[in-house]
Amino acid sequence: MQDSTQVRSWEVFSPNVYSSASTLDITPHWIYDRIYNGSIQITKNAQRGLYLFPDEPATLEGVKQLVEGTVNTLC
Repeated sequence: MQDSTQVRSWEVFSPNVYSSASTLDITPHWIYDRIYNGSIQITKNAQRGLYLFPDEPATLEGVKQLVEGTVNTLC
């Protein structure tokens, strides 16, 4: 059993809004705007209070497609 003060590695290394924005050369504001208008459907990590994205190439590809306008939502 894991102590509640321990942190799982995926929580530390999962991309957050700022690192994802930097990787894609867009502003964090752009991502937050899409989260708030429902284009990016994600919830905050309860322990960290951050939006943590799955650390998978498909995640960045999905955001790229959203930026390019080839998709309207990202789940």
